[in-house]
Amino acid sequence: GRLRGSGLYNVGALRDLTLNLRRDSFFQLDPHLDPRLDGPHVFVLGLLSSVVTTFSPSDALLGANGLPPRRRDPSEVGLRSWSDLDIDAMCQPRTLLHFAGDARDSWLHAIRPGVEVDLADGAAVCDWWGQTDYLVRRSPSRISIVLAFAEG
Repeated sequence: GRLRGSGLYNVGALRDLTLNLRRDSFFQLDPHLDPRLDGPHVFVLGLLSSVVTTFSPSDALLGANGLPPRRRDPSEVGLRSWSDLDIDAMCQPRTLLHFAGDARDSWLHAIRPGVEVDLADGAAVCDWWGQTDYLVRRSPSRISIVLAFAEG
């Protein structure tokens, strides 16, 4: 299709397609790597809600740099993320997020649990992007379409 034909990405055949529906602003994903057999290119198309996808180094990578392992306590993760080296990617509705190379194979990707905040129109679940005072409101539902491609 369009990704393969655009000439912007060196991708081969589609290896896997996953459709996720999350409700009640519960979008949390624990840090993970997608299966290697899915291929070296992963694209995530998010629909209906903004979300912050966080890339976090593995415990082995942190240890190799003399740093402690990733945080595991949910309240600590909610306030400080999994590590001090985490990188946040803002994903607005209809954003196509692509990761390959080290972002695909060495860094885990995740979505923090979100924080509930009181806003003028009532309580809402929000993500924070980069720092805890930059809040991004979640919608009640989110769809993500995950496409994994072989090498082109």
